[in-house]
Amino acid sequence: MHGRRCAIIEMSRPIADPQPLRERPVVSFGFTVVSPLHWTEPGLEMFLQTSGHGVPMMINSEPTAGAA
Repeated sequence: MHGRRCAIIEMSRPIADPQPLRERPVVSFGFTVVSPLHWTEPGLEMFLQTSGHGVPMMINSEPTAGAA
């Protein structure tokens, strides 16, 4: 977890109990990258905090039509 703690992950553990969160994921996360492949600092921080726990994650892209 890169030495960081995510409150959502911590709150989810008792709900999944007695199974590990990886085996009973009760939460999922979604991240959106803005074209042209630009990540915001808060988005990257949340990505780091929630990775490695075995919970579902969706990474979306938001294309910008006609924008420079």
